[in-house]
Amino acid sequence: MIAVLRALGLIACMGMLAACHTLPTQAYNRAEANVQTFGLAAPGLPQQAAVRIVTPVGANFGLVGALIEESRAASASRELEDIFAQRSYDFRKAVSESLSHSFIDIALNVKPAAEGRSVDEQGKFLKKCPVAVGAEACLDVFLTYVGYMAAGATTDYVPTVHLTARLIRNSDGMMLFQDQIQYNPLANSKAIAIQPSDKYRFKDRDAMKSDPKSVVMGIDEAIRAVTDELARQFM
Repeated sequence: MIAVLRALGLIACMGMLAACHTLPTQAYNRAEANVQTFGLAAPGLPQQAAVRIVTPVGANFGLVGALIEESRAASASRELEDIFAQRSYDFRKAVSESLSHSFIDIALNVKPAAEGRSVDEQGKFLKKCPVAVGAEACLDVFLTYVGYMAAGATTDYVPTVHLTARLIRNSDGMMLFQDQIQYNPLANSKAIAIQPSDKYRFKDRDAMKSDPKSVVMGIDEAIRAVTDELARQFM
């Protein structure tokens, strides 16, 4: 029963990955916002990095195919976590540090909020954005995907990071910015797209396992690319 539920979850996940970008967007207007200092909420993060195929062969074979693909995806994701462990790499720490560095680079005053983020709000916007001392707005960021993704069963695995963010003014709760940024964007997505570098492409899982250093470098580059792009939205 657990395997069946996981397979059904994988089918839903694949549908989500293939779906078009539907998040209402709001571009940031610096002059109208009149905000000098942001409070940065603790970012929401996936439970683990993932290795997935957007359109796996098993998708054509119903629940049986989904069960096979669920097993493949789970095994591939464990291999990626093993690679991270070998290299002493923590993608969660990398995301937090990259957010800080990206905003420092554009000289924007950002203060981290003291409050953490609950488990059930890791993959969605916070119900209540925490107020950082001295901040006039709250920047709420969560990542829906961190890992590697292949378009199909015979295409390369490419580093992939998908970030969603919004900025809420503390004084009146007005939304000042909202959008998604995707490194290795999904087909037909309307998110802000960053095309992946050709430096870190792997033809299969064996190629990834044979070059753990490059696997980590690919993820690190993708994380920094999305946080840099997010920071640029407020220039």
